[in-house]
Amino acid sequence: MNKALSLWLSIALIAVMIPLSSVHAARYLPYVTVGELSEGLAWYLDYDESTDIETFGFIDTAGKAVIPAKYDGVMDFHDGLAPVMLNEKWGMIDKTGKIVIQPSYDSIGEQFVDGLMLVAKGEKWGFINKKGELVIEAKYESASSFGSGIAPVVLDGKPFYIDTTGKQVFEANYDTIYNFLEGYAIYNEGDYWGYIDATGKEIVAPKYDLAYPFQNGLAPVLKGDLWGFIDTTGKEVIKPQYEDVYSFNGGLAAFMQDGLWGFIDKNGKVVVKPKYDEVYSEYIEGLALVGRYINEEDMVQGYIDATGKEVTKFVLNFFGGEFENGYAIASDGDYQTYYILKSPLLAPVSAKPTASKVMVNGKAVSFEAYNIGGSNYFKLRDLALAVNGTNKNFEVSFDKAKNAVNLLANKAYTPVGGELAAGTSQAVKSASPTASTIYVDGVEAPLKAYNIGGNNYFKLRDIAKVFNIGVTWDASTSTIGIDTSLAYTE
Repeated sequence: MNKALSLWLSIALIAVMIPLSSVHAARYLPYVTVGELSEGLAWYLDYDESTDIETFGFIDTAGKAVIPAKYDGVMDFHDGLAPVMLNEKWGMIDKTGKIVIQPSYDSIGEQFVDGLMLVAKGEKWGFINKKGELVIEAKYESASSFGSGIAPVVLDGKPFYIDTTGKQVFEANYDTIYNFLEGYAIYNEGDYWGYIDATGKEIVAPKYDLAYPFQNGLAPVLKGDLWGFIDTTGKEVIKPQYEDVYSFNGGLAAFMQDGLWGFIDKNGKVVVKPKYDEVYSEYIEGLALVGRYINEEDMVQGYIDATGKEVTKFVLNFFGGEFENGYAIASDGDYQTYYILKSPLLAPVSAKPTASKVMVNGKAVSFEAYNIGGSNYFKLRDLALAVNGTNKNFEVSFDKAKNAVNLLANKAYTPVGGELAAGTSQAVKSASPTASTIYVDGVEAPLKAYNIGGNNYFKLRDIAKVFNIGVTWDASTSTIGIDTSLAYTE
């Protein structure tokens, strides 16, 4: 199965475990099984040998059981809510364990999308709102989640799309229909696949042998036996040339050539040469899980960073979950051996105050900036305020629930207070890589940032490149120039 599809379709409750670097300092969690972290919580399975009963609850990143094990089944948290099963019926709880939607449904989706959740009554499907009210009658033979304000359903054998009121938007006279992701949906006619937008307009004619949803602006497509990527206009930005691929995440995608896996960027440039026998994950918080055989039967696994550097020791039988906010659930593969692992990328580094003078459009501006690894890092909100009111301005916001920094180009910055309050200390400080996901105009961007004193600092040239801001350096006066009238150059 294609890697992009296997990730996209995965809804299993059992965690995909990821190899670890070491277990010497591990403090094992006293649970039979532990799932992935989602919004700071992970489900755990408790087994009572005397009654042969399994129940589920949730732990936090310290391993503490914050929601007792009393449910027959659970799913991950999304937007502060998680589906739970009691007495063979599904409902939802919040992070305190309070039931917010009574368990009364025979099946349920994973999360609310466009304010609605897919549910089943018997063998019929409908949708509820966040109050638990059935706002679209459970009458469909099949249905999928909403996206872009519409959802695919089948009624009396007829496939079509409905809006959030349940009204039919347009018919879907295709062999198979899917829900919308990033504004587009795949469909197939006969042996070929294409894409439509949320009005039903054909964006990409059915001409590919296989196609998968857009993720971070690009979609994998198969032509003959080779995979490539298209953008949302249908342009083949990376021509079909690979034996297999993953979707893009963290700015990179895995590809296979001659039976081995590597990684490319969105321009098709090889960032990690194909040398691994297996890839187990997309890049999550700057890390990807890969494996290589050490003999005909045994494979060792470990993490690589976005440069391809192996940042953990490659070992056998050490597994764990995907990282979230710098932590992952981990296991050595044996019974009751789960524990919590901190990301190897989050080790603090030294940040030395930048002594250079900074000019913004010819005017001296005082920044609190630091030199980390030979590059200058500026407080993100300081840069946003410094270029505010120019043709290169950008907005900054933070989504706490998703631990995401959102940057929007060509939008006025909204000050929050404390910007450009340059510090007077010349002391070297500790900087921790941020675990936040960075989005630019809604697309994930592989920008590295450090947290110093509670603020995010970004490499000046990274931000300048993203927003096409000119940056100059005058070695004779040790002056950094930021010029919004110039285009960015390397």
